[in-house]
Amino acid sequence: MPDAVVTPIVPDPALAAVAPAPATPVSGEVKPPAEVAPAVAAKADDYELEAIADGVLDAESVKGVSTLAKELGLSKEAAGKMLAAQDGQLRAFQDGQIAAYQARQAEWVATAAADPEIGGALAAAADKNTAALLKRFDSDGTLAAELETTGFSKHPAVRRFLSRIGASMGEDGAAQGTPAQNTSPRSRADRMYGQK
Repeated sequence: MPDAVVTPIVPDPALAAVAPAPATPVSGEVKPPAEVAPAVAAKADDYELEAIADGVLDAESVKGVSTLAKELGLSKEAAGKMLAAQDGQLRAFQDGQIAAYQARQAEWVATAAADPEIGGALAAAADKNTAALLKRFDSDGTLAAELETTGFSKHPAVRRFLSRIGASMGEDGAAQGTPAQNTSPRSRADRMYGQK
C-alpha cells in the first residue's frame, strides 16, 4: 500500500474576514448594545405614556405599550417612539382595510348595475321590491340599518335575494273571487249520509 500524502491545511486570508467571532462565555446577564444604552439609562418607572392626539390606539393599548417599555427599561423618549410606531402601524393597517372594503363595495355596485335581474332599467323595480319587503317585515328598520352600515345593501346577491322576495309578495289587497254556489239539489242530510 502506498504511503498516504498528508497536505497541511493553510488558512485562506480571504476567508478570515467572514470567519465567525470567537465564542464568548454566557454570564446570564444580557447587556444592551452601545447605541441603545443611552435610552436605557433613564429610570424605567418615572413616566406614563399618554395616548397620541388623533391616534388609533385606545387607553388599554397605550397602557400595554407603556408597561412593555418599562419592562424593557426604555426611557420615556424611546417609549414614546415605540408608541408612535405602534400607532402608525395600526393606522396604516386600518386605512388599508378600509380602502380594500371600499373598493369591494364599488365592485359590488358595478356588478349589480350590470346584473340582468336587478341592474340597468330594472334597478328601480328591484329597489321598490326590496323597500316593500323591508317595510313589511323590518318594521323597526334594524335590518335595513345593518345592511346599510355594513355595506351589504350594495352586494348584488343580497339585492337580488331581497328583490325576489319582495316581488313574490305582490301587492297587499283583499282576496279576489266569488263565494262558491251550492248548485246541488240534494239536501244536507243526503250529502252527509247518502240517499236511501
